[in-house]
Amino acid sequence: MLKSLKYCLILFIISASSFCSGADISVQENKAPAKRVLAIFVFKQGMPWTFHLEQSLRTALAEKSDFAIELDVEYADQSRFPEEAYRAKIADLYRYKYSKQKIDLVLVMGEESVNLILQYGEELFADIPIVLVSTDQKNLSPGLLKNNMISMVCGFDFAKTGSLIQDILPKTKNVFVISGTSPIDRKLKNLAVKTLSDLDVNYAIHYLDDL
Repeated sequence: MLKSLKYCLILFIISASSFCSGADISVQENKAPAKRVLAIFVFKQGMPWTFHLEQSLRTALAEKSDFAIELDVEYADQSRFPEEAYRAKIADLYRYKYSKQKIDLVLVMGEESVNLILQYGEELFADIPIVLVSTDQKNLSPGLLKNNMISMVCGFDFAKTGSLIQDILPKTKNVFVISGTSPIDRKLKNLAVKTLSDLDVNYAIHYLDDL
């Protein structure tokens, strides 16, 4: 999943850069100014998979683009704090940090952070191109997107994961699905329950939620 998402993101970043009036992403004798990308991730910093996602994105931006890209990353931690009061404080923080800085593209990953930008994005980032990445297609309906926004949906294939476990680990007796308390955690847990309950597998599935 990380590999496919990485290449989707670099494609979106390159295409979104052309939204800027006067944007030039061509190389001119290696003297083209660096583009600056701000990535806003919904989760907290420090988890292993988020570390690999950030590093994979940095590598892709460095290797797959014909111009220099500087990447700033914000871990919004909205999975743990999805409340509106926290969302407003995060918006205030980004307004303070980035109102006077030149940003060429904003990349937003995660449902709660997508909602943050849908609510405050016009105020925070005006006409800067924005790429929204969510697991919920409803969040990305065309009626909600501004002219400077494009979207992509990334998902989880629980059915293939469940079948793969049985194929490569046939002696497995118990599988634990662990989720948190945020809206996206609950949606993914419900999707996992619905999908995995239809599988014909030889192991028991346990759900640990509200963690």
